[in-house]
Amino acid sequence: MAAPKVTAIVTGDADLDANLRALDDAMRTRIAKSAVNAGAKEIAKAERALAPVRSGTLRSAISSRIVKGSSAKGVEAKAGINVGKRSAGRVVNQSTHTKSSGVKGLASAPHSHLVALGTRARVRQRIGGKFAYLEPSPRSRSTGTMPANPFIKVASQTAQSSARFAIKQAIVKGVQREVNRFGKRTGRQIAGVG
Repeated sequence: MAAPKVTAIVTGDADLDANLRALDDAMRTRIAKSAVNAGAKEIAKAERALAPVRSGTLRSAISSRIVKGSSAKGVEAKAGINVGKRSAGRVVNQSTHTKSSGVKGLASAPHSHLVALGTRARVRQRIGGKFAYLEPSPRSRSTGTMPANPFIKVASQTAQSSARFAIKQAIVKGVQREVNRFGKRTGRQIAGVG
């Protein structure tokens, strides 16, 4: 089943409604993508602010992006760890591949799920290497537990109002940009948005 098509957008502002109706589908899609991206950036900013910092890798791996191919079903964005254009999970150029982060200048946080969800009691199967001097006992084999740190969930909840505001601002700005572009292209003067 195909996604329902939006045929009318009602904002309550007569000038804005008229301008939105004058825009074609491609223009509406551009506006929606910029608006959703603005909201996702706000959420990513809140997640970076609440991320625990030990080496900075986890915080620098947090970003946002628009999901490819999302315009057919609506615009969708992701914000979180290893989801942005600059994350190591999205290796594009193998010639700049590095051992530590996947790509030069990019951040990767393969331990992020351990930080966010925590771990149960972890136990070594055998003791060797630099720990070979220890007596094999349950205490020496234990590597401990890591408590969960739900900073992603907390940040997403606290950033909702700022994300909504950013989306609204981006819509107004995008409509103004598209109206101006449409007016220049067609020679028609259209009422401004404000």
